[in-house]
Amino acid sequence: MVKRETWRRGKGIVSVNAEVGLETKVWHYCNLYNCKIGEHCVIGSFTEIGNGVKIGNYCKIQSGVFIPEGVIVEDEVFIGPNVVFTNDLKPKAIPCLEYYAGEKGWICTLTVIKRGASIGANSTIRCGVTIGENALIGCGSTVIKNVPAGETWVGNPAKRIRYGFLKRIKIWYHKRFGGCPIWCPFKFWRKIKSVILKYLANHSEQ
Repeated sequence: MVKRETWRRGKGIVSVNAEVGLETKVWHYCNLYNCKIGEHCVIGSFTEIGNGVKIGNYCKIQSGVFIPEGVIVEDEVFIGPNVVFTNDLKPKAIPCLEYYAGEKGWICTLTVIKRGASIGANSTIRCGVTIGENALIGCGSTVIKNVPAGETWVGNPAKRIRYGFLKRIKIWYHKRFGGCPIWCPFKFWRKIKSVILKYLANHSEQ
């Protein structure tokens, strides 16, 4: 169901069962099947969104993106042009009885894109992975592993080039205080206590 306030431009296929939220803009020649799209989104031209796909609010999906069945996109996600998602680890033209099961004749594998993540142009996302919150995927990357929150991954296959904010703090603290990780409360507070005692001792002498 396309709500009245939805802005749609040009030709395309919008399934009767598709749900498109308020203030969402759908550009030319988009194919939206039995999917659910949130509010205040932008769907670029020549984008195809398959059955059962869920897209959150305030997402921006650029032109030429292919999102098949089995993909969940949370709020505030950016997907660059010509990004391709997959949903089958062992695709075959003719189903193989040893692997495929169910009424569809194939196994759909879930992919999740967490809130605030950004995926660069021409990237390929293999099914079965989770891209964490505020993670960044460089353009032209092929993602075959889970990407932790806040990290930057690039390449084919994609590899980490930048840790998340909390991980960077832990690495800095580990180097600065000689192997006393911030995630160990006892060692951390013992180090803080020693610093405070030194400070009080110096000022009491004055």
